[in-house]
Amino acid sequence: MKFAAYILFLFFLFTGFAMPAQKINVLDSLKGVSLRGLCPVDNKVVWASGSKGYVVRSTNGGKFFSWKQVPGFEKSDFRDIEAFDSLNAVIMSSGTPAVILRTENGGKDWKEAYRSNDSAIFLDGMEWMNRGEGFVLGDPVNGQFLLLHTKDSGKTWANYEHVRYDLKAAKDEAAFAASGTCIRKAGFDGLVIATGGKQSRILITKYVRHHFFLQSKEVPIIQGKPSTGIFSVAFRGPKIGVVVGGDYLDDTLTDRNCYYTTDGGNIWIRPKVPPSGYRSCVENINKRMWIATGPGGTDFSNSKCKKWKRLSKKGFHVVRKAKQGPDIYFSGSDGRIGKLDPDSKLSD
Repeated sequence: MKFAAYILFLFFLFTGFAMPAQKINVLDSLKGVSLRGLCPVDNKVVWASGSKGYVVRSTNGGKFFSWKQVPGFEKSDFRDIEAFDSLNAVIMSSGTPAVILRTENGGKDWKEAYRSNDSAIFLDGMEWMNRGEGFVLGDPVNGQFLLLHTKDSGKTWANYEHVRYDLKAAKDEAAFAASGTCIRKAGFDGLVIATGGKQSRILITKYVRHHFFLQSKEVPIIQGKPSTGIFSVAFRGPKIGVVVGGDYLDDTLTDRNCYYTTDGGNIWIRPKVPPSGYRSCVENINKRMWIATGPGGTDFSNSKCKKWKRLSKKGFHVVRKAKQGPDIYFSGSDGRIGKLDPDSKLSD
């Protein structure tokens, strides 16, 4: 039996059947740290941010990561990050105080650009129209979703004043700061906001001459409890979009956890085969491919979201594709930073 097993091992070894490459390679980790902010810039530069005030950066494609706690913010949870290059980045904290910080020297120093000590303010995610103009979404304050705005690459922030619509929230409606992807760009001039909780919907906006015009679109995703709803949204252009979520208290639930649209959000379609549980982030990879991840695992669709298939049992909080180049990164619990193996052949 031992001889037969040895022959079988050699067969698998030389034919390549027995030991397929890991599709997601974990590059680094730090126990006890949760990384929900992630921004790969190109094939060299990737940033991440998370709990205990940590900001992580690599300038060599993930071969080495520098881990630094922002001085004075060791208790902050930086749940989103936007990086422009190896030196310039903006981070956002969820919790009290709510702060937005900016670095111009690769994280050696951070300057405070926004602060609120109001415990009612909880920041959920950032999105940028371009390098200069960005938005931060926050949970409702006095019944209205908070929307902060910058026009100078994050140096200064203010409540967005050019709002030609009502950002009124329903009772117990909020946004989820699970991956920084509850607010995303849609096309050249659109912005999409995803909500959850008692009511879950999509707010699709048209950005015209510094004004937003709102359309509220109902999505039949599971909702009605504080733990349910849309956790992440991603669009490819102004028409094609995907939402994922579910119930984070039941990460194996596949009932109504994903929908996609091909007409800008007017009609939302349930996939024939959904992702295999609660998912906290979805990312568009190319014309056909999307990847969704959550604590319970990672899935992909190579059929324009009609069918999803398990990519890995490894689960993360967030998945993001590099702004420039094909690299795909993940980050999650225990400070894990992963990267999709470039040799992975993903097919439905």
